[in-house]
Amino acid sequence: MAWEWLSPVTTGAVGLAGIFGSVWTAASARRSQERVLGHQLDSEARRQLRMDKQALYIKTLDVFTSAVELSIRRTSLEGEAEQSSEKRTEILELQDKQLSHFMAIGRFRSEIALLAGSAMSAEYSKAVDAIGEFTRQGQKGDVKQVTLALAGLTIAMHKDLRHGLAS
Repeated sequence: MAWEWLSPVTTGAVGLAGIFGSVWTAASARRSQERVLGHQLDSEARRQLRMDKQALYIKTLDVFTSAVELSIRRTSLEGEAEQSSEKRTEILELQDKQLSHFMAIGRFRSEIALLAGSAMSAEYSKAVDAIGEFTRQGQKGDVKQVTLALAGLTIAMHKDLRHGLAS
């Protein structure tokens, strides 16, 4: 009589073990898929951040370079002995363009702080200070200081983008 129960009990135990194994495997697969998806999302977010930084850095360097070029052109026009009304008009137009560039530089400051952090903000501030000082000094301005500040900013941007690739 005891042997009559052995087969159904064994079948039931094996069936329960199979159900438990299936549930455990499904749960493990779900957790694994969640981890993979999390890694993919992190990777995509890092890639998007790097692309955003790169676009911001290109725009920033373009505006900085244009601002310096405008300062140089305006200073050379202001330095001429005789200024015709056309040259005075051109000087005023250059000043308007410079103002719009400096406003853009101010907007980029907050974006740099948000995307790249305090170390990049410090390099950015050095470049802004150098350009501001150069513009204030007019013909006596030292282009070398601006060039050094922009080179330092460019190097910091390059390192930031390279570091972004490694992470």
